[in-house]
Amino acid sequence: MKSYLLRTGFKLFSYLPLIFSHTIARVGAFFIVKSKTYLYQKVHCNIKACFKDLCEQEQEKLIHDSIISYLQTFLELPAIWLKPKEKVLSYINRVEGFDQVKTALKQEKGLIILTPHMGCWEILPHFLSSHLNLTCLFKPLKQPTINQLIYASRKKSGVQLAPISASGLKSLYKALEDKNSIGLLPDHDPGEKGSLFVPFFGIQTRTMTFAHRIAIHSGAPVFWAYAIRMADGNGYQLYFKPVSEAFFQQDPRPALTAMNQDIQSIVEHAPAQYEWGAKRFRARPDNEPPFYPQRRKS
Repeated sequence: MKSYLLRTGFKLFSYLPLIFSHTIARVGAFFIVKSKTYLYQKVHCNIKACFKDLCEQEQEKLIHDSIISYLQTFLELPAIWLKPKEKVLSYINRVEGFDQVKTALKQEKGLIILTPHMGCWEILPHFLSSHLNLTCLFKPLKQPTINQLIYASRKKSGVQLAPISASGLKSLYKALEDKNSIGLLPDHDPGEKGSLFVPFFGIQTRTMTFAHRIAIHSGAPVFWAYAIRMADGNGYQLYFKPVSEAFFQQDPRPALTAMNQDIQSIVEHAPAQYEWGAKRFRARPDNEPPFYPQRRKS
């Protein structure tokens, strides 16, 4: 029953114009801020720690705008996942920097696309698969129905999925060996194994090493890709740019520091559109206190 309701809800929301979904997000954010829910508390912790140079009023506005964006990200998923690919691509009204990607492909070393949890990252596979043979790393969620929707969306877009497992990681290396492209979310916390603590917005943050490791091993060019949401349901603008040269040094710690600095620069393009509702700083180095308040049990 729960699965049926979820599928039905997604289908109904997929028919709504983006501006309607985005308006619902604004209404939802008003109540979330007013009632100080746990989502508000997480966003509050993140913004206060990462934007200390803002005054209190500016921080509160960014918290409110970030919650709006967080809700918009999820409410626009039905349209991105369920609408025909041609309709999804029609939401894109500007693409900047992709000519550099086309030039890099001529090296015939494959291509690595890094996408932070910024804006509408789910629209990127639809665009990229129209130009590249793309394989993306995918971590299944706890909700099977959502996983099925994601798989169907990726299949529709033409993207191959690689699970977070030994075989999945091998398929990414194989894709690059075949001169194809891979996509990664580098601000995903992989756990203790395969990570290092390096700064992000000045905070020691557990950061995946795999993106650096596969880039050094393959010698493939590496690009950032992100999609900024325009106001009033007016679609998305896509941006592509090469990673910093410092990312390619052999020592992973300064390389990952450079990677996180790149992500910070991307976030500063549209600060409210980063996924501040996630517990990005949940893992702490030894002897550090918890970053987030404990969630109250109902």
